[in-house]
Amino acid sequence: MTETEDQQLAPVGHTYGFWSLPGSLPGNSDWDTAWICEPQVGFARLPERNLARQHGGWGREVEEVSDEHESKSPRVNAKETGSSNHFPYPTMSLPTPILEFDFRLAVRFAPKITETVVRNGKMVELAREVCGSWSGSLGSGVVVSGGHDLDRTKLGTRTVHKIVTAFKLQTSEEEPASLEMGTRGLLGEPSDVLHQTAHRLDGGARIDPRKYYYRMFINLTTTDERYVEKVRGVLWMGSGMWDRNELVIDAYRVG
Repeated sequence: MTETEDQQLAPVGHTYGFWSLPGSLPGNSDWDTAWICEPQVGFARLPERNLARQHGGWGREVEEVSDEHESKSPRVNAKETGSSNHFPYPTMSLPTPILEFDFRLAVRFAPKITETVVRNGKMVELAREVCGSWSGSLGSGVVVSGGHDLDRTKLGTRTVHKIVTAFKLQTSEEEPASLEMGTRGLLGEPSDVLHQTAHRLDGGARIDPRKYYYRMFINLTTTDERYVEKVRGVLWMGSGMWDRNELVIDAYRVG
């Protein structure tokens, strides 16, 4: 892959690659991070899965909900959900999920696209992360590597696109911690709008992210003991902005 001036912004010796994610959540949260490879290896062939790098994710612990919390749960209206004969447990009340903003990540990708093959034999187009930063409840830091598999050539013909991204995060502490972030989501709305987001001309107005939707599941894992408990058992949902080679993600903790 040809190196560009933008790519020089990434730290020397950084790794990058592609996340191949299992289809079931949250049963198996150990999202496969075997996509990571050294720059000199490239994307022609993915390495074997490295189980030693798997850690954290969804906790098995289940916290009991207090009676007070249950009493505040909204009641299900059988009329709004159809016949009560077909709606399971129509008198049962379940707690409504609460979204709380947690952190924001912003990255810029290299303009060059590389084709690679993932474990199921599917060919994907992968863009490398060049530089980025993040900040939120876990602290702040930089994005040292990563990529996405969005096929921008089809943005003008399809209205919904699956996007998988992966990033290696580093904290800004004196002894930095490393975290791995994976997302899986959908980018959608009118094809002409999506085409503009990916192919906006220099000097052109940025497309308002409210004119399209980019929503995703987010997973964070780490082997650093300082952060293991902070990310264990946490579910994040995300909303994103896509503009040419830039991506911004707001992560919301689901409570």
